[in-house]
Amino acid sequence: MADSIDHSHGSTGAQPPDGLNFGTGDFPDPEMFDWFWNQTVTAVNNHADQLDAIDADADGKVDQAEVADSATSYKGNDIDSDGDGKV
Repeated sequence: MADSIDHSHGSTGAQPPDGLNFGTGDFPDPEMFDWFWNQTVTAVNNHADQLDAIDADADGKVDQAEVADSATSYKGNDIDSDGDGKV
């Protein structure tokens, strides 16, 4: 199971204006930093949730595959019928 990151201090921050350039020495104020960190935490937690959903019961087996029915077919089309590794 993937771990979620706690970001419960209460502020989602304020999106910085276009043109903020850290390369020239611009530094975000605390509200902008909160926004950047909130975006990062949200993305990490969303990915963790998606990974957990692949094996929701944690038995080590994929619960549901949305892409391939098996290792040799995709949406009913044959991928590698002779086993030579070529499509």
